[in-house]
Amino acid sequence: MYLFKNQIFALASVALLGAGCAKTVQPTKPTESYIQKEFKPETSTIAIPVDIEIEQLTRLVNKNVAGLLYEDNDLNNNNGDNLMLKVSKHSDIKITAQGEVITYRVPLKIWLKGGFKTESFGMSISHYEETEFAIALVFSTKVALNQNYGINTSTSITDHEWIQKPTLKWGPFEIPVNSVVDILIKTQGEKVGPMIDQQAKAAVNLKKYVNDAWVSLQKPILVSPEYKTYLKITPSELFMTPLNANNGKFNATIGIKATTEALISDVAPDASNTALPNLKLMKSTANQFDIVLAADLPYSQAKELAKPNLLNKTFTFSDGKKNVTVVGFDMYGSDNKVIVKVDMIGSLKGTIYLSGVPKYDAATQSIYFDEMDYEMSTKNALAKSANWLAHDKFVKIMQPYFKYSIADQLKDSKQMIQKSLTNNKIAQGIVLNGKLADLQPREIILTNSSLKAIVDIKGNINVKVEGLD
Repeated sequence: MYLFKNQIFALASVALLGAGCAKTVQPTKPTESYIQKEFKPETSTIAIPVDIEIEQLTRLVNKNVAGLLYEDNDLNNNNGDNLMLKVSKHSDIKITAQGEVITYRVPLKIWLKGGFKTESFGMSISHYEETEFAIALVFSTKVALNQNYGINTSTSITDHEWIQKPTLKWGPFEIPVNSVVDILIKTQGEKVGPMIDQQAKAAVNLKKYVNDAWVSLQKPILVSPEYKTYLKITPSELFMTPLNANNGKFNATIGIKATTEALISDVAPDASNTALPNLKLMKSTANQFDIVLAADLPYSQAKELAKPNLLNKTFTFSDGKKNVTVVGFDMYGSDNKVIVKVDMIGSLKGTIYLSGVPKYDAATQSIYFDEMDYEMSTKNALAKSANWLAHDKFVKIMQPYFKYSIADQLKDSKQMIQKSLTNNKIAQGIVLNGKLADLQPREIILTNSSLKAIVDIKGNINVKVEGLD
């Protein structure tokens, strides 16, 4: 019995001695801090195709050029031409265009009174007759855009075509048709050309429509009510390619340089308030769209995802002679690194700190902690009290458990934004269309509540402005 009691006492003593051998470690906690870093989206170019139907321009010009165009009631005017004229529109003006050149065929109805007056042997002899006829004058102009979203034109007569020739004859005297044509070309070139210029400029002024699109683009677009995600476009510059006529239309492309962001907010972000700048003229414009998307991984979520693999798990070292059990962990930011706090019991009791640089794995669309290692104060403490844990084996065991896929989040966000860029009527007569392509990672930013993956979504976008009239 005495021997048995001694054995029990010996075993208890060994157990107590073993318990007493467990080392305690409590290194200095790394300071929690975050670098206040602003990230700016890449500049995008949003294309606004502009189509002006030549038929539409024709309607507007005919509507505003009508009735009496010119009148000369003085037979003895400064030209000494012995002619009186009344010029009005005969029928609809026809407009054709190719490249940057517009051609107008302007049919005119002419009332003319002409004749002669002469003095001979002290006697004055005169005779005048009236006639009506019609002629089509052909005007041509080269179109150029100006900085105020209008067009510059200078229209001049290039040809003529008789519809009905005049007949002015009295006895042996006949007024030459060429004289009539010369007078008409001079008077109507000076009168009708500027009139056509004025109406064309009024018809093709794009400023109102461009400004409507400019203002509408600056209003944040709710792309996901569920995730409270808004697409915000902030334009900064506007330029346009030359007008070019082809297949019955004037075509040009307006390019808007802007930054685009996908923002998560409980309330709609404020609209940008950038005034419409002067138009810059360029030979061509790209269509490159870039959305900055911020995918959040809260620290609380990262902890929950790692729990099943780490919490209350035991890891052995030194051929099974040493072991530690993870009983708790936390994470936070310290400048540009993530600090993982691990609470443990076993052969080592207390808290250790690991650090790693958060990075984005484009192949798996995951956030992971690169260059993971013991934080310096922990490394120093382990070197003194638990050298068996100071080696990198434990770090290598832990590192795979801190990799988090954000593929579903990115996929859902991309689909939501794509939906909002498909036939989205952002204002009356203004339709937004676009197509997203590649996801390109930029960086991981640590905030006080989450790891924020900044991702660029490339693609193209255009804004169709309808109903220019």
